[in-house]
Amino acid sequence: MLNKNKMIVKAAYIQMRIYIWILLAYIAAGLVANLIVFLAIGNANHSPAPVAIGNMLSVILIMMAVVLPLAFFRKIINTGATRKEYYIALMIIYTLSAIVLSIINIVFLLLVDQLYKDDSFYFNILEIFHWDQFGIMGMFLYQFAAYMLLTSTISMLFSGIGSYVGLSLWVIVIAAIPISTSIASYRHSLADGLQTLLFNDSLFVGVAICLIPCCIFLFAGWEFTKRRTL
Repeated sequence: MLNKNKMIVKAAYIQMRIYIWILLAYIAAGLVANLIVFLAIGNANHSPAPVAIGNMLSVILIMMAVVLPLAFFRKIINTGATRKEYYIALMIIYTLSAIVLSIINIVFLLLVDQLYKDDSFYFNILEIFHWDQFGIMGMFLYQFAAYMLLTSTISMLFSGIGSYVGLSLWVIVIAAIPISTSIASYRHSLADGLQTLLFNDSLFVGVAICLIPCCIFLFAGWEFTKRRTL
């Protein structure tokens, strides 16, 4: 069982490899552009670095949550893996990726991103959401919980795309976005919800608010996966 899970995780990495390399190439190109500007101007603070490098790497989580349920599911099931083995491997991948990317973003914040502190266009989610107030371990926990919530939500939606319930969820989500942003009362409720979710002054409450729906969405994703057809 363990060896089979390792095989599935490795196969998932192979599935994602091209997307990861494309993202890394994009980030590398941005760094080269920054270096050229730095050499030309002589001041790194005037180089265009609007997004922290660690934040850009976290896009990998979104790509995983889209690509693996859509493209990887059928491929791995056709090789003889069960739906349970596939989904366990999926949760392992999401969890390990969230852990690694959380650590990377903290390392970049503490070491590399200091170069851009005076750049008015620079941002890092750890500072925007004030997660840096909780220290290194607090930053890691809050960031990990938020990453897992994001990944489980997207994965659930794409896992259920072939069912009536899943399509209904897509309709609700698509309809909720313009409604919640255009109607004043809903807009305020949305802002309050995001404030509680991402800007919470309590580390325990913030992490719990992220992880509780994450567990629900992972369970819902499993329910969709059990019923998926090839």
